[in-house]
Amino acid sequence: MKQKFRPRKLKFQRQELFETLVSQKIFAETFLPVKAFPV
Repeated sequence: MKQKFRPRKLKFQRQELFETLVSQKIFAETFLPVKAFPV
């Protein structure tokens, strides 16, 4: 059971990290000049 649960938890943490990065990117593009972020 533990082996079945762990990958799911890992995937959830990865998804949470991805959503955090996306929200930070949206925040940067919305509230900061685009030229400040050449990425």
